[in-house]
Amino acid sequence: MIVHGLTAFNDNYIWLIEQPQHIWVVDPGEAQPVLDWLSQQQRNLSGILITHHHNDHIAGVDQLLAHFPDAAVYAPSSLQKTPVTQGLSDGDTIPIGQENLRVIATPGHTLDHLCFVGQDALFCGDTLFTGGCGRVFEGTADQMAASLARLRNLAPNLTVYCGHEYSLANLNFAILVEPNNQLLTERRIQVNHAYKQQQPIKPNTLQLELDTNPFLRTDKPAIAATIAKRLNTSYQETTIGQQFACLRNWKDELDATGVLEKPF
Repeated sequence: MIVHGLTAFNDNYIWLIEQPQHIWVVDPGEAQPVLDWLSQQQRNLSGILITHHHNDHIAGVDQLLAHFPDAAVYAPSSLQKTPVTQGLSDGDTIPIGQENLRVIATPGHTLDHLCFVGQDALFCGDTLFTGGCGRVFEGTADQMAASLARLRNLAPNLTVYCGHEYSLANLNFAILVEPNNQLLTERRIQVNHAYKQQQPIKPNTLQLELDTNPFLRTDKPAIAATIAKRLNTSYQETTIGQQFACLRNWKDELDATGVLEKPF
């Protein structure tokens, strides 16, 4: 499996999965970048994968189907905004050419959110980001925490393909949560340099997220102590939902100020 990244809107990623006889697209919020790539490569579109129903992840589907009417659409079973060839639920398998993708339900950002897991790739939409995670719009903190826990238990060598480019803001927050994490410090410097040079942020492994993403590290002593202090209670008395909500609410407050987005 070869994965190509396209950008859409201000910060969306569209992922193209390339195999010898097949091209699949993940979350085409816009059609034109996909159509341009397919034209340049002289390839046809075999199918479309949708992680959740937000418009910036599905708005390009109808236009793509107008050009490639035989393309299959795999999406959450509840999706009604666009034609769906096969509705998906937790535990389903999607045949992508010579490889299968496993479907994992990850409610929280939305109630219908799904992630797709291959042999060496994780397409996680808006559940997990570089150094962070998605906001909770429809689900609960408990659901989002449980979804992140499911991803945390996947193979650490998976490459993480997320739905948005929020890397610097996420890592600026992460360093506030865990300032003595040396690997996090180094990663933040690298991302900051890439932002200043207007270079793309390359996808990394789930292992790097496990080492640097605070939303996957709430059980680590330094972060546990920070959470307990902010909640004014002992860490042992908190649930994983409360631990997640503590970090997510803290980041939401800082996001509102815009301070986390500034390069240093």
